[in-house]
Amino acid sequence: MLGSRERGAHRSAGGESRVLSDYGRDRLLTYAESFLELAKSLGEEPGGSGQGQGEPVQGEAWGRQQGDRQGLEESVQGEAWGGRQGERQGQGEPVQGQAWENLQEEREALWEASRFRENRLVLCHHLEEMSRIMHRAAWEAYRLRPLPEKLHRQIVRALRSERLYVGELFYIDGGEEPARGERVGIGLCTDRQGGVPLREVGDMLSALTGRELVPSAACPSKVEQETREYLFYRAPRFTVFPGFARAVKEGERVSGDNYSLVESDQGILTALLSDGMGSGEKASQDSGKVLDLMEKLLEAGYDAAAAAELVNSALMAMGEQHNMSTLDVCSLDLYSGMCRFCKAGAAASFLKSGSYVEQIAAPHLPLGILLPLRMEPVTRELIDGDYLILVSDGVLDALGEGGYEEMLRRFVGDLRESNPGEMAAKVLQLALGAGRGRVADDMTVMVLGVFSRER
Repeated sequence: MLGSRERGAHRSAGGESRVLSDYGRDRLLTYAESFLELAKSLGEEPGGSGQGQGEPVQGEAWGRQQGDRQGLEESVQGEAWGGRQGERQGQGEPVQGQAWENLQEEREALWEASRFRENRLVLCHHLEEMSRIMHRAAWEAYRLRPLPEKLHRQIVRALRSERLYVGELFYIDGGEEPARGERVGIGLCTDRQGGVPLREVGDMLSALTGRELVPSAACPSKVEQETREYLFYRAPRFTVFPGFARAVKEGERVSGDNYSLVESDQGILTALLSDGMGSGEKASQDSGKVLDLMEKLLEAGYDAAAAAELVNSALMAMGEQHNMSTLDVCSLDLYSGMCRFCKAGAAASFLKSGSYVEQIAAPHLPLGILLPLRMEPVTRELIDGDYLILVSDGVLDALGEGGYEEMLRRFVGDLRESNPGEMAAKVLQLALGAGRGRVADDMTVMVLGVFSRER
């Protein structure tokens, strides 16, 4: 049995590995699927009606929609032209006065609806094309650097002593950014009951290679009996501990606020907070849709600001003007400590460094109002022990009119708690106290504690 497990550890000429090829293929297929899902979402008719009741509009439907648009314009133009000709020739009732204004308004409305439909379908078409290209590229072979033979044998022997059996074992060079780009990939299985936590494997690999290695967030948390490929990367300088606190508006069952944390294999942790317009189920669905789209784009490798701009375009193209959700984005590079804030109608955020607190705000409109969305990121460099505090509008609104941001800034500066969860709870308690226990709007507090791994 052991021989059959180790039989897969071959290398082909030139250092090409089947596993890395599979790894690259899986990543590209994941990206392609994300784009295809987004294309299907864009292809749905607003309200679930229209072609296919939610089926993507493509192929013949694309041409049919384009023909409908042209025919619609010709019909409106013809009707208006016929009215003017009738007036000139004294034939029929002339189109003038209120009737002419109504016709113009109808024409503009039809033109606007057609423009939104066209934009949506164009974007849908491009995303489908990108998905097709990625599917094709997924089958290309990748090359890699094999580990030194001595280190390879040491790893196989050490893991075997823990009843962990190695298949493929490969190394990805970090290139110009060795700390960020270095990867160790390994095919593993075990016959231990209950499996082996992947972090234990990372600790063993760290000791053997002399580099602190942590498992990819995309990998399963345990090594099981079935052989799978696992990826480990160089541990970044910083680690983040999050804390959350929230309150739902009185009379509602669910919050209109949604939040999420997305971590990439490139060491970028992105915090997302969206506040849907209004409250309740509809607001929750709207803000949830924004975060779903953002997560897909971030997982596909989009920059946070570019992803937000595409989401805004998608909402406009889908006729989702009523979805005027705010979006608060905080992207933290765990290797360099650089942090970028991007805001679309979101409340001010706060950066706490000891007792000093900086307020970070950006006067941008919520999503789904204007095209294009021009986000101007605010960049700050973080150090060990810094805290990032993101809040929804309900928190600041509860503090009253005028000076509420300054009040919250002073309050955060005086906090002595080091646990992000406790800090978030304290901020929420302040807002609830200011509202005398009443919750007039959904409130969400997100606190991210940034700590050096070298502590």
